[in-house]
Amino acid sequence: MSCNHAEPPLAPTEKNDLKPLEDLLVCPICKGNLRFSADVISCISCGTAFPQSRCDSINLLPESAVQNDQSGWETRQREMENWYQKLIVRPEGAIKCLTDDYSAYSSLLQSLTGTVLDIGGGSGIVRHYLLDRVRYIVIDPSLEWINDEWVAILNNLRPLSRRHPFICGVGEHLPFPTNCIDAALSFWSLNHANDPALIFREAYRVLRPGGSFIVSLEDMTPGWLDLLMAAFDISGFSHFRKTLKAKIRCVLKGEDWPVQNDHMRISETEIHTWSNGIFELTGRSWVKTYLTLEFRKPDSSQNEVGRRN
Repeated sequence: MSCNHAEPPLAPTEKNDLKPLEDLLVCPICKGNLRFSADVISCISCGTAFPQSRCDSINLLPESAVQNDQSGWETRQREMENWYQKLIVRPEGAIKCLTDDYSAYSSLLQSLTGTVLDIGGGSGIVRHYLLDRVRYIVIDPSLEWINDEWVAILNNLRPLSRRHPFICGVGEHLPFPTNCIDAALSFWSLNHANDPALIFREAYRVLRPGGSFIVSLEDMTPGWLDLLMAAFDISGFSHFRKTLKAKIRCVLKGEDWPVQNDHMRISETEIHTWSNGIFELTGRSWVKTYLTLEFRKPDSSQNEVGRRN
């Protein structure tokens, strides 16, 4: 990434200009129109009110998303936040950790155009890999990502003249109308979700026909063909050897593939079920130890042909 930029760096406390985003937002619960004021955003249709306590983000997190916790989401969310709070103590280590992971996706991210929604996008480091003309939006339930420490890290990577829009919300209840997003991303966030199946349906709903949904997952079980046919595309032979040994050990002991404490266990079979009938799978690869899947929302014309057949 280049650190040269004509604009002055963004101050950590500088207000994000969220006004242009209002034309794109709807109620995350009923998808009705919203009424905006300084202290509260309310839905004209269902009457739900979303208090606004910060000037650097928009709060559209439904209380029901937290109350209806069927998967231990709140506990996993706290564990994830604690991990990143420890990481940020050493900014240079945090920068290396993030860039090592995201740089592997740089060519894919640079191919995106239009409006890009980063579901669970955290600090918004993806912004640094996108073309300047791309409209980039982050939705994430944790406000830790917009604290000064993370803003300073983003400026260290590449000074920006304006923050990207940050919405406090969840992928299960996207506050966007149908067919308005060109690409949706879910980098390592499905494992932290409450209802990944619903995220797939919501991503499909908000994407324009022909739009892309790019998913990267942790703790996924590699198949034997992935390992034996070099589909397990990782950097370094030691990683390959470690993963192969782990695979053999799990098989011999009849154990499940290990999953980090703050992660939900997800299988490829489940993903195929969630995406079946709505998305086309256009790519499957391993980036380091992450299973990366690329989906495409079929064009309307193709949907019509499918229904006639």
